Amino acid sequence: MIRHAERGLACVRPWAGCGAVGHEESVSTRRQSGRVARVEQLVGVFVGLLSWLVAQLVPFQSRSCGMRCAQEQRRQERRGEEACVRLDEGAEACAGSSTGSASQLASCASACPDVASGVGKAHEESAANRIIHTVESTAEQLYQSVEASAGQFRHSVEASAGQFRHSVEASAGQLRHSVETSVGHIRTTAAASADQVIHKVEEWAHLFADHKMPEWAQRPFITHGYRPIGQPIREIVMSAFQVHNETGNFWTHFVPGVIFLFAALPYVLFGCLSDEPVQDRIFMIVYVLAAASCHTASSVYHLFSCRNEHTFVALCRTDYKAIVSLICASQFPALSVVLLRRHNAWGIGAITGLAALWILGIPLMNIFEREKMDAQKNLLMVVMASFGSIMICLATFTFRAVELSRAEILFLTSRTLVMYSAYGLGFAVFGLRLPERWVPGKVNLVGHSHQVWHLCVTVGSSYWLYALLQFYDMGSRLAGSAATITI
Repeated sequence: MIRHAERGLACVRPWAGCGAVGHEESVSTRRQSGRVARVEQLVGVFVGLLSWLVAQLVPFQSRSCGMRCAQEQRRQERRGEEACVRLDEGAEACAGSSTGSASQLASCASACPDVASGVGKAHEESAANRIIHTVESTAEQLYQSVEASAGQFRHSVEASAGQFRHSVEASAGQLRHSVETSVGHIRTTAAASADQVIHKVEEWAHLFADHKMPEWAQRPFITHGYRPIGQPIREIVMSAFQVHNETGNFWTHFVPGVIFLFAALPYVLFGCLSDEPVQDRIFMIVYVLAAASCHTASSVYHLFSCRNEHTFVALCRTDYKAIVSLICASQFPALSVVLLRRHNAWGIGAITGLAALWILGIPLMNIFEREKMDAQKNLLMVVMASFGSIMICLATFTFRAVELSRAEILFLTSRTLVMYSAYGLGFAVFGLRLPERWVPGKVNLVGHSHQVWHLCVTVGSSYWLYALLQFYDMGSRLAGSAATITI
């Protein structure tokens, strides 16, 4: 204010002396007011530009903000125009009153810049406030929109994760249920298919269940696979190549019987025993023939047992006679080598007693079979099987009539135990009816106890033949080490 007052006093002094100086001062004042007006216009344009930008950033407030900015711009323009008019009037008044006082000129000169500066400051402050308010409101709205979007995104992600988890659990449950259902269906289908296959095989072979067969033709715990009764001989022979519950019983003894008859017998007659004593070769031939007859009689019985009841009974008795013959005949070679060669009395006595037991055992077996005396029948077979061992033990350890070395005793004992184990295992399985007792109807065709018994008899008789041939190959020095036969 002091600076403007001094400028006014300086202007008065020239006007008092010369009017040309006052005119120049009024021209500079007009120029200054024009510059102020242009600044105000530029500020107005700048404010309008900022309002447009804010309206573009905030679409939902663009219209109201633009209207407010336009109204404010018009008001500022009117204020600027009014200020310019007042400045012009003040300049003219100062120029026309050359005789005015110095104080009036000074106040006039100072009033013009004060008005201009006040208008500029008010305009600038108003524009800055509007910009700050707009920016703050825009930032607040942007922050609120970002928070709302983040909340919606979080909620959508959680909802999607929950739906995904639920869908995965549901899919896993459905998959588990489908797998369990499929496994159960496969198991049921497999069992049904197996039953159908067995049923088809039985139908193809004209097989029957046990309840359709007479009592004499039934076997314990064998429920299916029986051939019809009363078939012609030709069909019975052809049934050996079909599948039924006697197929395994037939072939497990028919093949070993053929081997004993056409392989072992020629080997004994014309092979290793050609240089042995006559009695040894005779006893070995008797044993081989007994083994062949036992296997052959058993296979014939199992093949033709379905002919009728009379044939069944006759063949069954023949089978037991062949078993007795195998039990007794297998002990003759051992008694001949161990006792007859070393002590004639003990050898002849043991062989005579075994022959008598053989002769008596055959009718006794028929009686026990006819009267269903299974216990007595089994006891008779055990006595006959142990007769040779008892005689050798008495002659060697009790009466000291025959001397055997330690090596010979071990050799004899080991071979005898192997034979006993084979026969004993088969006899136990057959007597207990295993495994068909545990799984009735599951081993009708293959794997029942009678087939196991046949295999054990074949193993025991074959091994004993091999042991006897070993005895003879040892020569005279080890002739006494030949083992006794058991069932």
